[in-house]
Amino acid sequence: MKQIRSFVAVHLNDATRAAIGEAQGRLKASGAKVSWVRPEAMHLTLKFLGDIDAEKVSDFAGALDEAAQNTEPFRFAVRGLGALPRLERPRVIYAGVIDEGGVLAPLAGAVDEWMAELGVGREDRDFKAHITLGRVKSPKGTGTLIDMVRAGAEDDYGSVEVDRVYLMMSELRPAGAEYTVLHEARLQAKQGE
Repeated sequence: MKQIRSFVAVHLNDATRAAIGEAQGRLKASGAKVSWVRPEAMHLTLKFLGDIDAEKVSDFAGALDEAAQNTEPFRFAVRGLGALPRLERPRVIYAGVIDEGGVLAPLAGAVDEWMAELGVGREDRDFKAHITLGRVKSPKGTGTLIDMVRAGAEDDYGSVEVDRVYLMMSELRPAGAEYTVLHEARLQAKQGE
């Protein structure tokens, strides 16, 4: 049975992606050994699913529709730079997400819950919304990178209107991961309120 590496994501608009891409371009000048995400591939991951059976994509699409049905369209801001697990020892460089409406964490929780029904393991840590810019390959030579991330801690990259979430396939290629939309689920306004 064919396996598909997959995840659930929110897409970014072109303007926000371009602004983050410019910031990433500046960070590249640090010379640190980082595997950078191509700007056109940047997204906000709600849930990494891992390998799923290709024959069950429709089941996962249905679960995503269920997870999305009680979330109204919303907006979030993309602001600041940071590092995981912490700035002093970065493994992931990211752009921050400001979710003033508090919608992303409950939406990620709903996705987690519905995907668990299909056998995908539940998350064991709290959801932290962020947009990955790159993965640090070596801690050597990250001093300048850390300084640059710290300097960009308050930079504003725009906002994103969200009215759907996506089930994505990820194919690893020499030039980086290539993503394909398998299903889009529209967010639905709550009924009866």
